[in-house]
Amino acid sequence: MLHLNKDSFSAALDASPLPAVVMFYANWCSKCAMMKPVAEDLEAYFQNRVLFYEVDVEESPQLADQYAGELVPAFVCFSRGTVVGAMSGIIEEGLLKERIQKIFRNS
Repeated sequence: MLHLNKDSFSAALDASPLPAVVMFYANWCSKCAMMKPVAEDLEAYFQNRVLFYEVDVEESPQLADQYAGELVPAFVCFSRGTVVGAMSGIIEEGLLKERIQKIFRNS
């Protein structure tokens, strides 16, 4: 997953014709550590169809406040730079894949 921060966030999401999932995480968060391999597996599954990014909430607190609130891990789905869906917490890989497919079906 490509790492984004406040300087690269808008450019990456606004410029892409592909939808994107951004995982908001914290290094101290054990649930985030559990979900990162799941996100990486889904990145491989959705290759060339959905982009996957990560944002460290402590490095970019303003992005976290705007998109993820206080819950991490959070998965925020974007289409053409606009939020089209969001989920947070520990989510089983098959369910997360299903939700991503459903969110981007109409985007």
